[in-house]
Amino acid sequence: RVSRLHSLFLGIVSIMSQQTSGAASKGLAVPPPETKIHTVVPVSGSSAPVRVRYNLWDLQHQYDAAKGPDFAGAIPLEKVVRAWAYITDPAKVDPKDPRSFFTIGGYHGEPFRGPGETDKNYWGGYCAHGNVLFPLWHRAYLLNLEKALQSAPGCEDVMQPFWDETSTDSANLGIPPVLTSQTFTFKTTNETITNPLVSYQIPVALVDQTNTPNVPVYSTPPKHNTVRFPLSTLVGTPQDQKNTEIHNAQYPDHDANVQMLNQNIRNWLTTTMYRNASVHDAFISCLDAPNYTVFSNTTSAAEAKKTDPKVTSLESPHNSMHLAVGSYSYGGQTIGPVIGANGDMGENNTAGLDPIFYFHHCFIDYVFWKWQLAHNNTTHLDVPDASYPGTTPSYPATAPPLDPNKSVQGPAEGQGWEDQLGVNSPLYPFIKDDNTYITGADIIDIPNLTGGRAYTYGPGSLDGIVSPDRVFAP
Repeated sequence: RVSRLHSLFLGIVSIMSQQTSGAASKGLAVPPPETKIHTVVPVSGSSAPVRVRYNLWDLQHQYDAAKGPDFAGAIPLEKVVRAWAYITDPAKVDPKDPRSFFTIGGYHGEPFRGPGETDKNYWGGYCAHGNVLFPLWHRAYLLNLEKALQSAPGCEDVMQPFWDETSTDSANLGIPPVLTSQTFTFKTTNETITNPLVSYQIPVALVDQTNTPNVPVYSTPPKHNTVRFPLSTLVGTPQDQKNTEIHNAQYPDHDANVQMLNQNIRNWLTTTMYRNASVHDAFISCLDAPNYTVFSNTTSAAEAKKTDPKVTSLESPHNSMHLAVGSYSYGGQTIGPVIGANGDMGENNTAGLDPIFYFHHCFIDYVFWKWQLAHNNTTHLDVPDASYPGTTPSYPATAPPLDPNKSVQGPAEGQGWEDQLGVNSPLYPFIKDDNTYITGADIIDIPNLTGGRAYTYGPGSLDGIVSPDRVFAP
């Protein structure tokens, strides 16, 4: 079986040039607003200080170079790890608490809710893929995570760093060691802990009911640990459990596995081994996308490629990095150098439960902001054509059943089949203080968000790419 988001990551999406007709479908009930931890209060015009999301490689190098007696250079990275340790520890934050990593990670995919819990024609998570909400929904998601991190004692000013995937460090080394080392030492206190960024133990069983009853491919037992390439996470059926046990037994050494993972990352970033262009070049190419619609997602970009083959969406290299970290090998198809490798980042059901997901997506938001700067779209984004592919949840379908070869995702929780998506669409489940849902329009102008949420990005590898001679007319 190829899952819905495996289809997205692998690019197995055939987009029709015109939307199909169909009877109007009944929209899903809007889910009730959840707890105030989701509050962003993002309105432009703030004069509040703008916080900075720093490059994780810079924090890593600063930590590595930090020396006593005070180890001051280690503090920024230590604070990040301390905040993550807090929200991922069920003894400190109950998994049912909206600040917990389990709750936050579950917004993206499993545990499913609504019609998508049992019906594969719907998406049981909240995330947006293959449509114009992709960059905006994940921006709101990161703001929500950041607020939870800031609830950790002593971490009130912590900001989520970005893994700079187009940097020389990534091309040469792969993943920053803080995301792969099994332990982390706080130099300032000489305390060593199990690293909360290398894996996450899912506290409860996840039940995949979107396939036939005998094929719960993405079910997991309680206390299942997320894994990355070259390992496999598939344990949903007795046969998958057996296959995964045999497969993972071939890779018992964590450090050797990290070396394989880093080599895989380097291959995806710098070669055309798996794609027509390297991921590094695809990220740079997406900055030239002529408008937000085709920049934002693969469905719209596929339509634009019919007249301009050079168009690249932000979502395309994003997908490749998911496969680089997680890999994919199922149903007779393998994308990557190891048959049987199925890490959590390669599957949308559980990708949001691997901590590396958020460092990756913080980079995606960094690229999004760089595109906004280059195209003079820092205060507005336009989706002018409501009939264009990628402006509905399940283009080209307007009613069930979903064709997985044409649509990458059914309606997410809260959405109806014919909903028109744009910058004013609600970004479920995130709410403001007035109990209304955050929209994309609320979070376009990131240095001017209010409520203490304003932010910008520290130095990154694309800063020189988005130079004055590359800035487009609005």
